[in-house]
Amino acid sequence: MNISELLARNGRKFPEKTAIIDGDTILSYKQVDETVNRLASSLQRFGLKRGDKVVLYMPNTKEFVYAYFAVLRLGAIVVPVNARLTTQEVQYIIDHSEAKAVIAHDWIYRELASLVDDVNAIWIKTSEATDGWRSFSQLVANGATDPI
Repeated sequence: MNISELLARNGRKFPEKTAIIDGDTILSYKQVDETVNRLASSLQRFGLKRGDKVVLYMPNTKEFVYAYFAVLRLGAIVVPVNARLTTQEVQYIIDHSEAKAVIAHDWIYRELASLVDDVNAIWIKTSEATDGWRSFSQLVANGATDPI
């Protein structure tokens, strides 16, 4: 059992209980679990699988929670990266972890813009797709809610 399975269990047992409060937004365990399933299924369609490493370059946001649990749900490995690191520091981590994907928050993704063409990975940011980046929200919207 991994921690993502605990989220799925809470989604079944306590579907309406509060899981995340983000400003004025209150999300239930069921809502979070469904979003995680959607993201995980989209990541799986891009070829991510058990054992692959995924860099999360994000501040503490609900998107970090979704990405963290979605990666674990696939059996992949989360490589959390401090959102205050420099481009060079993040590149070192990406290179040495052999990350297959990088998920960055829209607030800070520009720090990594110079790496997109040079690093062979799936690049995802939390807002709209642009310049080699796929859209996190589009992946969630197109994903399946069925458990993986």
